[in-house]
Amino acid sequence: MPAKAAKAAKAAKAAKATKATKAAKIYSFEEAREAAYPYGFAIAPSINALSERAPNIGVISVADGKNTELKFSIKPTKPTAKPSKSTEAVAASTSKKRKAETEASPIDPSSIILLGEEEGELEIDQSCDQIRRKINNLINSGEMKVTHFQRECSINSNSYSRFMKLKGPYSGADNQTYEAAFIFFKKRELAGIKPRKTKPVAKDLDKFDVSDPELELDGEDEGEVEVYDTCDEIRRKINAHLRNDGVTKAGLGRTLGKMTPAGTPISIDDFLKKKGPEAGGSSNCFYAAYVFFEKLRIKQGKPKSEFRNEMEQIWAWKGGFPRRRPGYIICAADARPYTDKYGRIFSA
Repeated sequence: MPAKAAKAAKAAKAAKATKATKAAKIYSFEEAREAAYPYGFAIAPSINALSERAPNIGVISVADGKNTELKFSIKPTKPTAKPSKSTEAVAASTSKKRKAETEASPIDPSSIILLGEEEGELEIDQSCDQIRRKINNLINSGEMKVTHFQRECSINSNSYSRFMKLKGPYSGADNQTYEAAFIFFKKRELAGIKPRKTKPVAKDLDKFDVSDPELELDGEDEGEVEVYDTCDEIRRKINAHLRNDGVTKAGLGRTLGKMTPAGTPISIDDFLKKKGPEAGGSSNCFYAAYVFFEKLRIKQGKPKSEFRNEMEQIWAWKGGFPRRRPGYIICAADARPYTDKYGRIFSA
């Protein structure tokens, strides 16, 4: 009897395993990925490329990523017994720890493959304006600089600049930035990376818009507008402008970039760190900021300041404040050169 019982138990176990094997369907790679997509999962071709826990849905398991077919199943977890209070406390502590670890170390977005990405048949469900808005929010949050974002998306600066200047839900749909940025943000979303909060944007930021063609200055197209401000005066104006609600350094940098023929964003940090009437005069930030504030002055109908009129009287004969100066000063051996507030050099 014992032998017969053992044999029967063995047969029952084998039948159970056979039944379980038949129940587990084997999907092709494309079928597995398509089946997982609606649940927020993305299946990668490597078994170690992606692993995600979802208690409410289960765990999607990939048995073999090297073969042409992958095993794909959803295994929900069910508690076998009601836990005690001490067990619940330990479980809660462990859950918090795991949650903290998950937030600290999210899934690498680059390991995720979107449905249709490799075949070039990606379905984009967001407009160009929505993508531009996401890019601006990312940059304004300080999480990434423009150059870092361009590297992450493998796009060049010219395509990026052209795309960001456009307006309209379909304007820029054929630009490489549109699809690359959509893939970037979609993968971050699936990886559980939440966007940082940005500074609240004021509703009346249009008052700083100087894109009206009527405001164009002489020499602007060639990048040769005559400058009648010192570097210190421009730094003062920039710092005052940044105190306005909704104005950020990144946003101002993009605006200043549009004041130059190149049209690329400009970094203002290095310029703001300098001190002196002529310190930073050769930088693009100095020139672009002067053009911006001069156009803003004209738009707002403000008169020229007393300092501005004095600068014109001093530098008009030279075609404006000199942005580039020689690296030497000729003076008497016992004299010491100095610069006044207008940027003029004297010796005493």
